[in-house]
Amino acid sequence: MTLSQEQKRTLLSEHFLLRHMSEADLDALAEHTLIKSFAADEIIFKRDDIADEMMVIIEGKVQISSPAKTSDKVIFAAMMPGDVFGEMSLVDGHTRSADATALEPTKILALERPSFAKILEGNAQLCLDLLKVMSMRLRHTNELLEDFTILDLRRRLAKRLSYLSQETGTGTGGMKMSVRISQGELIAMMGVSEDAIAKQLNLWDQTELINIDGGITVENPGALKKIIEDSY
Repeated sequence: MTLSQEQKRTLLSEHFLLRHMSEADLDALAEHTLIKSFAADEIIFKRDDIADEMMVIIEGKVQISSPAKTSDKVIFAAMMPGDVFGEMSLVDGHTRSADATALEPTKILALERPSFAKILEGNAQLCLDLLKVMSMRLRHTNELLEDFTILDLRRRLAKRLSYLSQETGTGTGGMKMSVRISQGELIAMMGVSEDAIAKQLNLWDQTELINIDGGITVENPGALKKIIEDSY
């Protein structure tokens, strides 16, 4: 598979971090990208691997998860075409903090850190965007830790579905939101009993708050919000 310079530039420019860059800078970055292919279930990188690339999914699906110290693992995200992962390595060059695995035949556009660093040095807006992203991620991590401490499973599950609907879902007329993960992936993200999660999801399915049909569609976002606020 080959991509034109324009196609590479478009993929890069769609990401939040790179949207302020000039076409000339994006072209300079695109010249240093590589297209990589992965088979289904192939590991893209593992936690503690050297991190020196940002990756844009061209086609396929990538799972970001914690290392499996036991038979179970916690899934953080399911990335789809157009999604970007590993971008923090462009800034700090530290080792990977999670595993990335291709869930199906996948092609990615990889951008190496040295090329990005040169552009970063002369782009103040890009530096500000990076700070915003890191701040948002820290806030979200702190919120997840707080949720595990103070929220019951029902509210925590409602909050995670609401978050996924906004971040990774596709809407229809602003009413329904289809979360782009399977029920199994959601269960893994929650890190608790599969039976407990499945029971709550099935209950919400029966009451038409959500619809489970391969993926998960939030039928009633307002009801989810009320659950999160503990007034439903």
